[in-house]
Amino acid sequence: MYENLDELKSDLADYIAELSEAAVKERGAFAIALSGGSDCSQPSSFHQRFSFGRGSCRRIHVCYTLASKNTTVSVSDISDCPKLDLILLGIGPEHHVASLCSNHSALNETDKWVTFIIDSPKPPPERITFTFPVIKPKLYI
Repeated sequence: MYENLDELKSDLADYIAELSEAAVKERGAFAIALSGGSDCSQPSSFHQRFSFGRGSCRRIHVCYTLASKNTTVSVSDISDCPKLDLILLGIGPEHHVASLCSNHSALNETDKWVTFIIDSPKPPPERITFTFPVIKPKLYI
């Protein structure tokens, strides 16, 4: 149990740094996806806590699931999905993961690795999200 959010962020950043260093040594690169929703994974507060090994930053690929209202999102075929070593996602107050809410039609998307939602039950209604096939294989605890 953590006393505060800063302790959690610090330990999480250390853990990710360890994973990234191991992946870079093993495969030459590390790919992580960060959501735009929860405080722990917001790029503005989280990226400052990374302490990657010297020279490895250029081998670390960060994918943010963020977009503004004026962004055009190209939804790619699931076969084009990059290999992600880690996906850091929060859980919403109504228990959604990514922007995949219970009983929403976006859960049925299996051909694309990213999809857009225009009717999210949780504000804002317009979002982009990884699809369940991208997230499901990554659920290791």
